[in-house]
Amino acid sequence: WNMLADEERHCLQAVSVFKAGFDVPAAAAVTAADGRAVESLLAALADKSLVQMASGGTRYEMHHLIRQYALRKLAENPAEHQAVYRRHAAWYAAFLQSQEAHLQDERILETLGRIRRESANVRLAWRWMLQHRALDLVEQCAAALFHFYLRQGWTAEGAEAFSAAVEALQSEQDTSPALFARLQAYQGVLAFRNGAPQQ
Repeated sequence: WNMLADEERHCLQAVSVFKAGFDVPAAAAVTAADGRAVESLLAALADKSLVQMASGGTRYEMHHLIRQYALRKLAENPAEHQAVYRRHAAWYAAFLQSQEAHLQDERILETLGRIRRESANVRLAWRWMLQHRALDLVEQCAAALFHFYLRQGWTAEGAEAFSAAVEALQSEQDTSPALFARLQAYQGVLAFRNGAPQQ
């Protein structure tokens, strides 16, 4: 660890928040750095076998033990830990929002595959949003997440995700009535499609 440059340590800690891989734009988002600089840092980390290029050549992965160590190092700085997870959640909120229209047009199969590939990170981001009451991010991506779960057929998981949102935000004073109503509606539709009895 001490053999790494400061920029390499910062990069490795930041990308340790990803689950099931990441690409360069996502890494640039969580590190709050220029994409070209991050690409060079990832190449340096790959040369040291701290990250690996996944099959296909567009995504990076980390061994789980390296990821755990880097996460522990990140947690030593609570402010940075919070900032990195906020940037991670913001990236995936924006990612989902950018895919929403394509979940309802001729590119739906391609779009479903793209979101499936990021599903582990999407789940992590959604849980963070709810835990930290990031209402702006929930508002930004809730519709896209609903349409993904519905069209992908992951209705059980989707119903649980929106049930968690309703439970987390029902006592949050800053939650707008319109947003809360939409979250309840999404949960209800997904539970109905999954065959669950309605409350």
